[in-house]
Amino acid sequence: MASDIQLPDEALTDSGPADSAAGPKEDALIEQLRRTSELVSAQRLPEAELELLRAQAEAPRDLRVLKLLALVRFKLGRLAEARQIYREA
Repeated sequence: MASDIQLPDEALTDSGPADSAAGPKEDALIEQLRRTSELVSAQRLPEAELELLRAQAEAPRDLRVLKLLALVRFKLGRLAEARQIYREA
């Protein structure tokens, strides 16, 4: 049902006004988002969602995490949940 939507590269590097950690913590989050993007590309959506929930626990207002989580939920056909995340982001 959901079409193939590619996550723009800037979504991995632009955290917006939300939690913008610096240093090793930020590097770890970026690496986690890259791994998650690879899972999404491989259509391993349940695994991607779990990774994003872990990332969200560390950075609950990070726009990159929220946008990618909304995308994963959209691809899983959970449109209402995806829409709610976009509204809150």
